[in-house]
Amino acid sequence: MGRCQAKEKAEAEAARQAALEARKAAEAAQASPADGAPSGLVAALAKAKAAGVLGADISLAESILSAQNPEEVEVNDLLQIPEEFRNLDPAAAAAAEKERNASLDREALEDRVVELTKHLAMARLHSKARLEQALQSRLAKAEMQSLQSLYVALQDAEAEFDKAAAEEFGELKVALRREHEDRAVESKGAAYAPDTDAMDGCSSASISLSPKLGDLAAAEEFGELKVALRREHEEAVAQVRALGSPTAGPPSDVQTPPLAAQARAPAPEVETFDPAQINQEFSKPVMFKNRPLTRCNVLHYAIIESASTKSGGPVSAVVAAKADITAKAMYASMKTHPDGKQVVYETELEAVHIAAGLGHIPALEALLKASADDAEGCKNRTREEHMVTVSELQEQNDELQERAASDNPDEAFEWILEVYRPGASHDTLRGELARDILIYKETEAAKDVAVRGRQVLYPFDQYFKTNEEVQMIAVEPEGKGRPNPQDLTKALVWAKQFER
Repeated sequence: MGRCQAKEKAEAEAARQAALEARKAAEAAQASPADGAPSGLVAALAKAKAAGVLGADISLAESILSAQNPEEVEVNDLLQIPEEFRNLDPAAAAAAEKERNASLDREALEDRVVELTKHLAMARLHSKARLEQALQSRLAKAEMQSLQSLYVALQDAEAEFDKAAAEEFGELKVALRREHEDRAVESKGAAYAPDTDAMDGCSSASISLSPKLGDLAAAEEFGELKVALRREHEEAVAQVRALGSPTAGPPSDVQTPPLAAQARAPAPEVETFDPAQINQEFSKPVMFKNRPLTRCNVLHYAIIESASTKSGGPVSAVVAAKADITAKAMYASMKTHPDGKQVVYETELEAVHIAAGLGHIPALEALLKASADDAEGCKNRTREEHMVTVSELQEQNDELQERAASDNPDEAFEWILEVYRPGASHDTLRGELARDILIYKETEAAKDVAVRGRQVLYPFDQYFKTNEEVQMIAVEPEGKGRPNPQDLTKALVWAKQFER
């Protein structure tokens, strides 16, 4: 029996020694964790708990770890005060400790004194580090609260700014609507007045209108005006065709009787066109593919007017009356130089160009026959050589380059606007045409294709082919008027007698 007791005592002593060694190792790991990293401190804390280390050491490690979180830490936790002494004054703490230790023996009291001493020593040893960490945590928390307050203040300021901007925008809309209505009222009497000196309704090009196509308030009235003008134009053309006489002229300013009465009444005697003035130039604008010709003669006018019926009779009659088939028609265009100066350019066309542009085959045949007849009576020309200096050739090239079509899309815009809408600017351009141009440019840019000026003219051509509003706009000649002794409509009536 004595042998068994000795064996148990030896085993207990070995277990006590192993526990002491494990405790010393845990305390060493807890005092200096690997690399000072939080993970090392966590491992040391776990090892201390497994080794049965006292609560003071474990609570120290837990306090250091908890201080790393940006949360408020109690001062009692930072100073490592035991739970039973917290929120007590020194006298109350001493009384509570005496009452608690009244039933302990000497050995237990010694352990209690050691534990309290260790609490005090460890708290003093690590209090500075814990207080610094707690201060940093509280500063981080205060900074976070400050940022949150700043965010709330910015949201309030943004809401106030949006409210003020909305009120200002509403006032601006009201002012713009009022100004828009005033301008619409002012434009009712003068913006849509027809040109009384034009060709009496025989061509839509003879009506001079200057509507603001982007004016939404006047869009309805402008549409009604278009319908009325188109109806007058159709009635005038029907009256001219119903007369059926070579000597019958176009409708005059006098009130025209109904078509039924005209069919019963004899054709009135009117002044006829004088063939001697077949090459007379006229300054009245004639539309050729939506471009106003500021200079033309009877031959050009006959080609344009007979293109709709594809009849070569009027053109043949004008050519037979000794019309000059090489006479030039002209349309004007404007270009803005880099210095801001507006320059007017004039482009010349011959009769064959107009006929080819309209696809007027009978007119081309008549012009070809007239050209062949003229060539039979001409002598063969001999080749002549002329010496041209380099400076003269350079001047010619410079002039041609200056008159060439612009490769700048913005200049192409300006050219079209000045031709079709005098005085217009980019700021007033609105609606379908601008949208078509932007879509075209963006589509080409998506294909990595550089859009240049001549390419931008393509959407303009497509737009003007179908835009009825532009079809009814005629531009006055730009300060280059010529005498107009005879109205072009008289020449048309005279030439219609030769229709096949």
